[in-house]
Amino acid sequence: MATNAPPARGEVARHARRRPGSVTRAARALDAAWDSLASALAAAAFRRREPADGVPPRAPLPTTSAEGGASLRPAAEEHPRSRRVGGLVGYSRDAVPPIRSDLYALKPLFPYAHARAWDSPRGVPVGHDAVTGEPVRHSGRAWFDQGRSGSSTLVMGSKFAGKSALLKSYLVRAVAEHGFRAWVYDTRAVTVPAAPGTPAVTEGEFCAFGREAGGAVHRFTPGGPLRLNLLDERLHGGDPAGREGLVRSVLQFLAGRRLTPQEGFALRVQLERLQSGQPPEGGQPTVVDLRALLLSAPADPAQPFEGTAVAGRSATITEGDLHAWGRDLGLLLDRLVRGDLAGFVDGPTSPELDLDADVVVWDLSGVQGSHPDVVPVLMAASSALVLSAWTAAGRGWGVVVVDELWNAVRVPELGAVVQEVVKKARTLGVEFLGATQHLTDVLGAQGPGRAFVHDADVVVSFRQEPVNARVLGEQLGFSDVEVSALQRLGAHQALWKVPGEPARAVQHVLHGAERRLTDTAQRLT
Repeated sequence: MATNAPPARGEVARHARRRPGSVTRAARALDAAWDSLASALAAAAFRRREPADGVPPRAPLPTTSAEGGASLRPAAEEHPRSRRVGGLVGYSRDAVPPIRSDLYALKPLFPYAHARAWDSPRGVPVGHDAVTGEPVRHSGRAWFDQGRSGSSTLVMGSKFAGKSALLKSYLVRAVAEHGFRAWVYDTRAVTVPAAPGTPAVTEGEFCAFGREAGGAVHRFTPGGPLRLNLLDERLHGGDPAGREGLVRSVLQFLAGRRLTPQEGFALRVQLERLQSGQPPEGGQPTVVDLRALLLSAPADPAQPFEGTAVAGRSATITEGDLHAWGRDLGLLLDRLVRGDLAGFVDGPTSPELDLDADVVVWDLSGVQGSHPDVVPVLMAASSALVLSAWTAAGRGWGVVVVDELWNAVRVPELGAVVQEVVKKARTLGVEFLGATQHLTDVLGAQGPGRAFVHDADVVVSFRQEPVNARVLGEQLGFSDVEVSALQRLGAHQALWKVPGEPARAVQHVLHGAERRLTDTAQRLT
């Protein structure tokens, strides 16, 4: 009886001892050749039925660069001859049938898969695409080159997510590599380590950038030596309407309301008298002189005001009326001269303030905590320069950065200046970057804040808490997938969103000295 006993030790089964003959090897080679031919024919048929996208493959790198230096040699598969030969036999990367309809149908599940490259020679590098690895560059000037607007960028992010690092590294690269000018409002204080035995210094986090860029750093502190004259002709280019508008905006902020027609009339008359009168010892009048003029009682209250005489008729407004209408304005200015906001705009402009530098940092961190109401006043006074001297023709492209954007937009008149800068960005040659932690901080302001949020050309959002991420979806049109992604972003990762384009996940990269300039996370006060 036959048995299925296993072979003895050392004996090999019969089927394992068989060796492939020439017929077997030929059959396998024929099968491989047939598979290759079938793949090539299938790829050719697919290309004939589904033409390519019209985008040629990336050209191989030259062996020598235009400057004469050595460059990377092309890989074997990048050589034109290899591409042609590989395409004939079906092994080329270009011969693989691309998948189109399925991915487009699944586009809502892959919001970053179809974003076009933002790389531009005139853009400032900010990092690389977290999905494709493509370089990402950004600047208002680069967007204008593409026929699109990039005048305003809204940057948001929770603490320690990388928002400030992006702003500072962008400024470093824009100034050092592209020759941009920079105008920065800095309201966040950091403690800078000092030498052993000396006390640490507290200053704004952009001050180190301003010094290393060779710019002017204007650091305002309570009781400090710096003054910014609200009536300085350089702030408004000597335009009486600009001077009146600036003083009016400051008074409306201090009063918390709009001026009445009588108050506005009294203000204009007293400003004209102050300007046409004998100049004070400092050369230009200040708010101290304006306050004194508004609070001084006239010698004859019944004397008619000549400026209201019409067609030979007698005036109906007296000097007493002007004094009554302007007295409350003088009391408001008293806060800037003798009250809690004194010591910042109550004198001639300090000669230490360089208002014409290409890189200017307004360090308001020293007054943000103790005198928060003076921050919008200083910002309103200095922002008038953006529309006059700093954006003069022929000065090159500029970047205006406002950290803690809610400070700027909570004053309607200052928010109007921000809107004017954004609308005239291409004419003025500037771009505007506004930063805030949460969108609700800006939306809680009045009309200018909401207008800037909805008119922003580029929105950059770092990691957000769930409640804030949902606000972005409701107010800025982020999809559910993008809202979910905002909550899972890592450090120095952000979603960049441009109108008409899918959102792009960007990994921000720091290099060299940028790490030292942006290392403020552990030194915040």
